[in-house]
Amino acid sequence: MGNDYYDRVRDLLGPATTQGFLRYYLVPGANHANFGTPSFAAGWDSLSALERWVGSGRSPKNPVVADNSHDRTRPLCEYPGWPRYRAGDPDSASSFTCTR
Repeated sequence: MGNDYYDRVRDLLGPATTQGFLRYYLVPGANHANFGTPSFAAGWDSLSALERWVGSGRSPKNPVVADNSHDRTRPLCEYPGWPRYRAGDPDSASSFTCTR
């Protein structure tokens, strides 16, 4: 799924309806299309998050992606948000905030 698809769904159904069934995250530094070397070997258990959402109605809240090969984390921000460094340990998700 890409930005355009998400934007079209949101434009067609409206923000509230879309928020009820769809979340879209861009993983910082990940290279989804495998063009070149990713700078962030991201890991997040999105399947378990989806199962919780469908099974018990608990949508993902403040997900964090881990790059275990470099011992760092980043927040996953709902599109069009993006993690922006605030202060503190640059390897810790808690040092970032989601901005638009």
